Amino acid sequence: MPALLCLVRVELNGIGFNRDEAERLRDLLEQQLTALEQHAYKIAGHTFSLTSSADVSKVKTEPQ
Repeated sequence: MPALLCLVRVELNGIGFNRDEAERLRDLLEQQLTALEQHAYKIAGHTFSLTSSADVSKVKTEPQ
């Protein structure tokens, strides 16, 4: 029942959204993702597609 009351309040009052904060968080996440990608490439010794399961699998099985 508490969840229902919460949903009713959200429906009646709406929710706040701060565009500036959302953009700041987006930029922060993009920076962190770029750093993680660069770290993965450094460990592998070369670039590869992080969105390709075949590429990731190949990198994981390559001798170091």
